[in-house]
Amino acid sequence: MNAAVVESFERPPQYRTFEEPVAQSGEVLVSVRAATLSSLVRVQA
Repeated sequence: MNAAVVESFERPPQYRTFEEPVAQSGEVLVSVRAATLSSLVRVQA
């Protein structure tokens, strides 16, 4: 799974790869196909 990680608004997003999540007992795994970044984050990328 790939993600753009925003740790602070002073730095551009960091693109990272994560292991696929696994739902634990009492949790539900939600699949997200796409998400948007705010205009501020996009300008910094």
